[in-house]
Order: sequence, then structure tokens, then C-alpha cells
Amino acid sequence: MANYDQRNQNVNNQHNVNINTTEPSVEELEKRGMELFRVREYKLAIDTFVKILPQKPQLLDLNYYIALALIYGQRPKLLTFAEIQDIQRRLRNATELNRECSHGLILWAIVNEDYFTMRHIYETSPTTDDLIERINSSKPVKALHVNEMATHIHAPKNRIWELLRKLPSR
Repeated sequence: MANYDQRNQNVNNQHNVNINTTEPSVEELEKRGMELFRVREYKLAIDTFVKILPQKPQLLDLNYYIALALIYGQRPKLLTFAEIQDIQRRLRNATELNRECSHGLILWAIVNEDYFTMRHIYETSPTTDDLIERINSSKPVKALHVNEMATHIHAPKNRIWELLRKLPSR
């Protein structure tokens, strides 16, 4: 450590310290974000996933996981309209980037059903029925995603939520 003469501001000793401040890799950030998501640290998971997007927009499920985390483990109908719009935007991106993102369509349908239909509010496009039609013509959702949605969303009596339990998974 350096000794300073405060009267004349002279440095008597100087030590150089080299601190390695490399940024974590995209893979490390993705792994950290998923771990934060699993333990329900939704805000931290979202922040981590958002850091990855500019670097790797082709990571197909990032927008899906951001949308799922934006629900914060609660019932979608309890969210604000602005929060619903953000979730819908993320899911639109997820399903446009990956046409086989049936889990994104299901999440979107659950959100729409819970927020709009169950509150008797006019739905924005695509409607829940439009999404169900797309779901029916898409690949079966993987068990991993079914379990994630069941764990991180609370929406009983939501017809899509009930349908989710009956979907074929692989």
C-alpha cells in the first residue's frame, strides 16, 4: 500500500494491482439466469436474461423465460395492462423467432385467458382462441416447459391452465 504525505501530496511507495474484470460469458449468464429463475428470483433473472439478448438474440427461449419471469409467480390477471403488454411483446418475439415454440404460445394463451377473458375485458390480437388454434397445429410441448409453467404461474380455473395439464409432452 502507498504511504502519502498529505501536506505535499507526495507518494512515497506505489504498488500496482491488476484486477481481472472480465465479463461473464453468455453461457455463464444464461446458466446464472436459469438458476435465479428456478429459485424464483425473477427480477434478477430478468436482468440477467436481458443482458444476454443483445449479444445472442438467436437464443430462442430467452424471450419466453423473460415473459414467464415477468409474471413473478403470480396470477396474470393481477398484473397491470403495461406488464401484460410487455409479456405479450416478449412472447410475440419468442414465437416469431422460433415457429416451434409451442410453450410460448401456451404461456401467451394462459396470460390472455387469465387477464382478458377472466376479467371480461376485450382481448388484443391474437386472441386466446387464435393462440389455441396455433397450439393445436404445433408440436407437443416438452415436459420441462409444462412443469415450468405449472410451477411459476398460479392460474387455477383458467381453461388454458387446465388444458396444459392434459397436453402431450415429450
